[in-house]
Amino acid sequence: MSCISLQSTLVLTLVLLCGLSTSTWTDTIYRGTCRFSHKYSNDQLLNNATARKEYVQSVLHYEGNFHSHMNGINVFSGMTIDGCKLDPVTGNTTSPRRYTAASKESLHLSMLALALNGPTAEGYDPLDYFHYPINLTATERKLIHTGDNRVDNVLVTAYRKMDTLERFNAQQPGYGGYVPWSGVNDNGLDNDTQTDTSVPSLDNGEMVWGIYAVAHVLKQKYPDHAQLATRYRNYFDLLANNAITVFLNRTSFYFAMSAVVGANNVSVAKNTYRSDGIYSSSGPFEGELFAVFADIFGKWENPTQRDSTWDLSLYKLNWTIPAGVITVQRGWTYSSHEAWKYIMMPYQSVPIQARILANCEKARTWFSTLSGYPGLFAASYNSTLNYVTSVGIANLSRASIDYNDFYTPYGAFPVLMANHSVGLVWYNNMLKGPAMQGPYGSTESGTNDGKAVANIMSWDTKGPSVIAMLGGIGDIVKEALVGDRKYQMFFDRINSSYTAQMPYMVGDNVPYGMPPPPAPDATAHYTLCDDYVAPPPSTGIVLRPSINLVIISVLLLLLLSYTS
Repeated sequence: MSCISLQSTLVLTLVLLCGLSTSTWTDTIYRGTCRFSHKYSNDQLLNNATARKEYVQSVLHYEGNFHSHMNGINVFSGMTIDGCKLDPVTGNTTSPRRYTAASKESLHLSMLALALNGPTAEGYDPLDYFHYPINLTATERKLIHTGDNRVDNVLVTAYRKMDTLERFNAQQPGYGGYVPWSGVNDNGLDNDTQTDTSVPSLDNGEMVWGIYAVAHVLKQKYPDHAQLATRYRNYFDLLANNAITVFLNRTSFYFAMSAVVGANNVSVAKNTYRSDGIYSSSGPFEGELFAVFADIFGKWENPTQRDSTWDLSLYKLNWTIPAGVITVQRGWTYSSHEAWKYIMMPYQSVPIQARILANCEKARTWFSTLSGYPGLFAASYNSTLNYVTSVGIANLSRASIDYNDFYTPYGAFPVLMANHSVGLVWYNNMLKGPAMQGPYGSTESGTNDGKAVANIMSWDTKGPSVIAMLGGIGDIVKEALVGDRKYQMFFDRINSSYTAQMPYMVGDNVPYGMPPPPAPDATAHYTLCDDYVAPPPSTGIVLRPSINLVIISVLLLLLLSYTS
């Protein structure tokens, strides 16, 4: 081979090698990598507002990749799907779970409301979550053309979701507008005509406030979409009109956590309902969201009937830790899932509730600090893909606790609501664990020893953290309640009930616990969030950038030797 031909070959090889430095996952170059947690120290997240803003923007971007077709939503029907499994090597998605529930819809609706409402006081822009493009039809483009593709994504999703809900209610009016666990397809909810089928008040009690928030923001800020605002408000009113009929147990006067519908294709007025389950939707946990909804919006026959259904039974204790004594509200398992109400309603505007939340979250952090656990605990899938509910804090719970060997990032969401910067520190500490960040954001859960993760993602473990970082929808809901002249009813009910149960508390001056080191790197990170380089279709060659640099250096030396 001549020097000229060899020189040409070397130059061509250099060009080809340089071209191998991009991945088929085109989004990993946002701020360098989707594994960004290691770039932020505890001190930065605690004390540097600029660092927090950059961090939350990155969280919103990668969590927003989940908001894409057959990953977290069905874009055609506007409804959520539960999530997907993840490839254990790359972190890419496989096996979408094509079903939804009202709890998942509550999170999606909350994100829609926050995005439509605009940037937060900290300067976080919820629209960053909705960056993934959604194609609009020609008809939709005539209606939606804001000039910001992210806003268009939010609005078209809100339209399609309401289309689905209205169509669902017309086809299966027996549910009274409430959403059962249901399959999801391109046309909407995939739910057969059935008799004696159940629908939960627990999940729907979460969803109603998301609908309420979307209706309010659309009405206040989007006059061009006033009709959509009216449709959302009408659906909310439909749920309010049917709350007592569908869920109230008129014998014992409580709201059943789940009601049995006689026939889902028969109207509410002509239907039968059994609300005799042993569990009720009441305080002090997430079931209280439905109890509050029915309390202030339900169509009561008289005030006595309304008062007779309100029930609050909570248990408290004083927990002694090295930092002091904290009065806490005991949990059922003390799973963070039990604190769902704080992201949905303005509980922190009620002073007693703000104190209860702060104390409970101090206790949550101190338990993991003192135990040496790298994260926080909540019901989720574990590394064997079993959904585990008996996870939490045994010292502070009423039920038995079987697991403390794995953590989940959304365990930090109530801490984020109580103390934003401390919550970010705990959330980030969990993301620093191996394979806890992927191209679609956070992973479901990871073991404390770093040896395994749950290769899966779901709305339940992703949505609450993002919503809490943005402050929840409580301020939006409060503004709407004030407009409806209902806020004082909410405030008085919650303030009087909880003050009576917890008249004396200690621990206001106890600091939050800080996390120990993250879970060790005992398993591999997802390659799509590292320096993985996908093979080009024509060659099948896989090279890492570090190897590329070595080869390029050698080739440059050879090239120089032939040209000198």
